[in-house]
Formats: sequence, structure tokens, C-alpha cells
Amino acid sequence: MFIHALTITIYQLFFVDPVTIKTNFPESAQAGSQFIAEVTISKGSLAGFSKFQMELPEGLTAEESDSKGGTFSITGQTVKIIWTSVPSTPDVTVKFRITVKAAASGDKTIQGKYSYIENNVKQQVEFSPVTIKVEAGSEPVTTNANPENTNTVTPETTNTVAATTDPSTTRPEVTSPVVSVVRTVTPGKSANTYEVELKVKKDGAKGFAKLQEKIPYGYMATGQKAGESTFTFSSSDHIAKFIWTSLPAEDELLVTYKIMRAKGKPRETPAFVEGEFNYLDNQETKKYLIAKEELTGGSAEPVATNTPEPVNNNTPEKTNPETTSGGNTTEPVTAANIPKEGAVMYVVQVGAFKNGVNVKALSNRYGLSGVRTEMQDGFTKCITGKHNEYKLARDSRETIKTKGVSDAFVAAYNSGKRITVQEALMITSQKWYR
Repeated sequence: MFIHALTITIYQLFFVDPVTIKTNFPESAQAGSQFIAEVTISKGSLAGFSKFQMELPEGLTAEESDSKGGTFSITGQTVKIIWTSVPSTPDVTVKFRITVKAAASGDKTIQGKYSYIENNVKQQVEFSPVTIKVEAGSEPVTTNANPENTNTVTPETTNTVAATTDPSTTRPEVTSPVVSVVRTVTPGKSANTYEVELKVKKDGAKGFAKLQEKIPYGYMATGQKAGESTFTFSSSDHIAKFIWTSLPAEDELLVTYKIMRAKGKPRETPAFVEGEFNYLDNQETKKYLIAKEELTGGSAEPVATNTPEPVNNNTPEKTNPETTSGGNTTEPVTAANIPKEGAVMYVVQVGAFKNGVNVKALSNRYGLSGVRTEMQDGFTKCITGKHNEYKLARDSRETIKTKGVSDAFVAAYNSGKRITVQEALMITSQKWYR
């Protein structure tokens, strides 16, 4: 282990560029004024989840100027930008509009850090504290840079930056994006299929977004074009979903997918498709309802085979516990089992079984408690725990793994429906733990 750790250290010293942070703040500012602050993160080829956090002193506040596709938030004096997938460019420069309150005075010190995942290990880099002198009166704002406003992982390295100051002291008007979505449904080239096209005018909306369509019973959906999003279709609740961790820069997005009849399933008549587009507006989640539209012009004969979406068939040790004890005592899912309406909850899934499961036998075999089941996509899924924090569910998962369920994993619900853990983390503003 010592040799392995030494090897990694040597590799990082000689072959991996250190993550560095360079700040661009003025040395001084007038009370009642504003200025633009810049922070450049030199991260090289790092990708994936990361977070920038900055602590402001009393008397200063910040607004988003350019978050490079990240989700901006401010709570109290803490400013955060979170990327579920940080931009691929080696350098990422974020900008903030800092407001100096009229009553502020004296030296104000700003601190910050950048957190990221490297080789499945959380890393953190802090930048050297920045001190800004707040001056009263009508003296011009000094624009000389503080040469110490730099930081690198290695303390020997320093960088000199030149500050810039926004001469405007007028607070810009914050406008909300005017979002609209137009859906067009046309019969497909093959019988019993429909081509769906949605034009999303997002008007500057950015960050996380989700478009979901309710597909009528007796039909299924497949994604075709998602515009840098991920597509999923749940046959249990008939929801086709497109998710953007960070909306593209284009003001109009084109999203297309296909609807087809499901073989052996009774169809809904008349059949309608309806949906909604969820997006962020000044860090608040907003919803645009997409008009309901009827599926017309298609044949009534089913031709598509409804194949269940992939399921993690994590049968403990590849053994169905039902065979270890007589009788099938599968518990039904009840209102007590599923999180309450409007709540985001995390659970731990310990198994998925095609032919049902003896819950008592499963619990006894692995020393589990509170195991309950739900039916989804033809599988009986066994879950345990009810946590409103992801970290608590993660800790429970690790404990369960030590009992022999090596492939246990965390699952999430919103308003009683399964969602991805990534969605849940973003909704609840929580961070992921390994």
C-alpha cells in the first residue's frame, strides 16, 4: 500500500498538472458601488462533478454574471457554483457582480475554494484570501490588482493578475426568461408510429432543465434527438423524459422522439400526449405546461414490442431468497412505503426479482430490517430506509454491503415516483458522497 501511494504521489507530481485558482479583484472599492470579480480555475483535463464556493464578508453581496453552465446560488454570505459536469476547457473563468453596501467600511476579506473528484477521491483547492479596502465618499475606485490574490495547489507558485472594475454603479434589472414550447405530432413512416417534434424557446434560461411527456397507455416512446440531454422512458408510469444537466447556449432547442404501439397492450382511446418543461429562473424552478395533443392518423394494430427498460437485477449473491424459505410473502407497496407527496426521499435497493421474493427470508438471511417491495417493470424491487439526506442513505448502503449485499445502491423518489439520484441531489441542493 505504501508503494502504491508513493507511486500515485510521484505520478501526480511529474505527470499531472496541479489545479490552480487565479482571482481578479480590485484592491479597493467605494461603499455603495459595484464591480465585476473574476475567478479562473485552471483544471486541465478534469471532468465530472465539481463545485466552487466563495465566502463573502458582511457588507458585500454577489449576483451571477457568468457561471459557465453551472448552477449559481447564494445562501447568506456563501456563494456556490455547482457543475454536474464541469466544462471540458482547461481553464474555466466565472464572473460575479459584487455589490458593496452603502454602510460598509474597512477591510473586507474574501475566501474561497474549488472542490472536485479525481480518481474517485474528493480534492479541494483554496485560493489565497483577497482583501478589499472599502472607501467612503466619492473617491474613484482603485483598479490596481492585488498581486497576492492567487493560489495553486503547490504553495511555491504564485500568479499576478490585473483587476478590472465595472464603472457602472446601477444595479441591472433582473429579467425572467420567456419560455415557450411548441409540439408537432405527425404519423410516422411505419404503421402505428408517430414522430414528435418539440421546439423549445428558452430565452436565455440555463442550468438544469427537464422536459417530460406523458405517453398514453398502450404506447411506448424512443428518443431520437435530445440536444445534449439524456433520454429515458419509464414503461411503469409512461413518462418520456429528457434531462439537461446544463442547457446548451442556443436559444431554441429541437427535441424529437418516436411514439409506437406496444404489442399485447390495450390502448387508450382517445390517445393524448401531454407534457411539461421544467427550468431554472433565478435559482427557482419554473414549469411550462405543453398543450395536450391527440394522436391521430395511426393504425390501431399493435406492432411494437414493449421491452422493459434495463433494471439492475441485483439479486444478492445471485440467489433468489424465495427458495430459502417456503411460501411467497411479498409485501405490497403501500402509502407508508413510498415517500409522501412533494417530498424527495432516498432509499437503498437491496434486490430486484423477476418472480417475486420472500421478504422475511431475505431480511433474515442478510440481517436487514424494514424491507419493503414495489413492482416496477415486471420486477419486484426490495428497498429499505427512508432518508431525506443522501449522505444518510449512502451510509446505510455501506452498512448493508458489509452484511453481504455487495451490489446494494441508493435510489431516490420525488412525490412518490422514482427519479435519478442526480435529479434528487439537484432538487434538494445536496452533494454527492462516494
